[in-house]
Order: sequence, then structure tokens, then C-alpha cells
Amino acid sequence: MKRGASRGLTIGELVVATGLLALMVVTVMVLFGQMLDATNKNALVSQGSFFAETVLEREIYALARYHRDPTNPAVDHSLTHFDWVSFSDDANQTEFSYRVDSRPALFISETDMGVSYSVEAEVRWWQSATGAAQNRRGMGKMHLKRSRIVYVPKP
Repeated sequence: MKRGASRGLTIGELVVATGLLALMVVTVMVLFGQMLDATNKNALVSQGSFFAETVLEREIYALARYHRDPTNPAVDHSLTHFDWVSFSDDANQTEFSYRVDSRPALFISETDMGVSYSVEAEVRWWQSATGAAQNRRGMGKMHLKRSRIVYVPKP
């Protein structure tokens, strides 16, 4: 039984196969890099959202304490900050800045039973107070706002 002279691949076929394999490997590596970047971006948005909700809750509780005892000087009537306040998250090495705005809701009047407030928190990360990003091109959204309308009953 005779075998043919051609037992393997030619050099040209090996070069083409290696090139196609390299192209597929590079494509997969780029896709995994993009997925990792997207995961990091989503994690920061989740952290910022959680932080904004925490700031909103603190403001709502401060408003409730103020309405329970407005004469007590130890009770801060509001945590409202029109200037930016910085907060460092050392575990994730992220610098957050936030501001809170709470004011009586304009469309609901004050009643004998309580007051309605519009509470808004704006959170930024890796940004200056003016909103300029700090060398983070391609990072997408680096700020968010959360707001609530709350009713604070009078005691």
C-alpha cells in the first residue's frame, strides 16, 4: 500500500492557520478587556447610587428630627449642602463628591399635619467640583442624581 507524498501541511497553510488563530485570540482578548471595563463602570455606578441613597436617607432623618424638636440647637435642621463635600472610599480607592438639596415641595402646601420636601442628592466620582473629569477618558458616566419627595409629619 502506497501513501501519498503529501503527509502534512505546507508552509503557506501553516502561516494562514497561525494568522487566523492569532486574529481570533486578539479578538477574544479585546472583548474580555471591554467586558472588564464595563464591569468596573457598572460597579462604580452602583456604588454611587448606593451612596446617593444613603445621603438621601440621612437628609430625610435630619428633617424628621428637626420637625420633632425645632428648638433643640443640637439637632441640625438639615444636611443641605450647596457646596460639594468630598468623601474617600479607601476600600475601592475612589473619591466621591456629593451635595444635598432639600426644600419644601412647591406644589404641596404645608398642612397642620406636616410638610412635604423635595430632597435631591447629586454624587460624582473622579471629578472636580466643576464636573471636570480627572484623566478618565472613556469611563462613561461619572455622576448621578437621585431625588425623592417625602412627607414629614409634625408631632
